[in-house]
Amino acid sequence: ASGEMQEAAECFLCLSPGGLRACHCETHVHSGCLATLILTNGARCKTCLSEFNKEALLATARHTVTVHGQTPTRLYVLAWALTRAGHPAEALDAMNTISNDASTGSRRANLYVLRGRSLLQLKSIGAAIKAFRRARLLIEKSAQRPTPPSQPDIHIYSNAPVGLGYAWMQSGDLSKAGQVLGDARSIAPFGAYSTAAKAIRASAALSLARGDAEHALELSVALNKFLQRV
Repeated sequence: ASGEMQEAAECFLCLSPGGLRACHCETHVHSGCLATLILTNGARCKTCLSEFNKEALLATARHTVTVHGQTPTRLYVLAWALTRAGHPAEALDAMNTISNDASTGSRRANLYVLRGRSLLQLKSIGAAIKAFRRARLLIEKSAQRPTPPSQPDIHIYSNAPVGLGYAWMQSGDLSKAGQVLGDARSIAPFGAYSTAAKAIRASAALSLARGDAEHALELSVALNKFLQRV
């Protein structure tokens, strides 16, 4: 299975036994070797072009913290990987370890987005809503934001209403979900393609929650076409 240790396999970087299946390729890689590869080439396989899977990225983040020690950046990456891999309680522990003094600006706002996602996984809807709102407020209060805003700020500012949209959907308030997702869609074109994809995916989920399966399908088809172009 993806992410499991493979004793018979060989790491394609160091050529020693063991490793993880990290992408759609049949090759394997140790978490330490993958950490080095990500630093130089990013979190996407250059062969199959897929993003490294959640289990591999989590193993890499754990390895980095264990071997090289805790820093705000390493803990932030670990919290991100834990949230993506569905370990919300551990992700919140990692976030709580980061000092407020060491997580200012966009990084601090993004921590609130991650906190909101983890709280959603734990079904703590009210606390998640507060976290997403706090992320938006931090970005809005950022002093002397560039015009147009920087792409990292746009990414965070769009992720916050997307998260809010899911939170309002889980609470049953579809009207508020529609309002914040409208905000997300208006911001998304100025950010990375992944930002726009999240907004479209959340809007499709909202249409489905409203009982409009046809519109949900239209958005899903549009999303697939969009992702094929990027």
